[in-house]
Amino acid sequence: MRDQTGGSLQSVNRALTALELVADAGELGVSELGRQLGVHKATASRLAAVLAERGLLERDPVTERYRIGFGLVRLAGAAMSGLDLVRLARPILETLAERVREASNLGVRNADDVVYIDQIAGSRSIVTVSWVGRRTPLHCTSNGKVLLAWAEERDRERVIRGPLESYTEHTVTDPDALRTELESIRRRG
Repeated sequence: MRDQTGGSLQSVNRALTALELVADAGELGVSELGRQLGVHKATASRLAAVLAERGLLERDPVTERYRIGFGLVRLAGAAMSGLDLVRLARPILETLAERVREASNLGVRNADDVVYIDQIAGSRSIVTVSWVGRRTPLHCTSNGKVLLAWAEERDRERVIRGPLESYTEHTVTDPDALRTELESIRRRG
């Protein structure tokens, strides 16, 4: 990344990468953050402190680890409120959650992942876990598999060829098994 004068935007890129790393991990200490960013612990500490000052990260006073702050929730809320898709899909999600009495999620494709942008809790849900804002590889969730099943064939094959990482004992990582599952999804509509 370069600005108009040719100067490096490395610090902006590093800050955004730090936010993504913390979001993916749930919590990170500055040593871990520095290691993953490829910077000294002191640099990671200053970066995390600035992000915390802006409310984008928050520091747990006991563990001294950082997690996503409410400043990002505010920004995400502003982005979500402007999405017509969320507004249009909300009544459908509510009806679905009521009918199956389980949580209903709305996910959109972002590169090779599904990103959840809305969720309605079901009446039978024992534990309510918010998936909003989470991203998972397409091959790892039902929402992702639906999006992958209806992707263009060339793109679908690129994802299937992998590598397909295993996230649970139920993750389908065999390309042929995944192709079969995606074909079944397409047949069922």
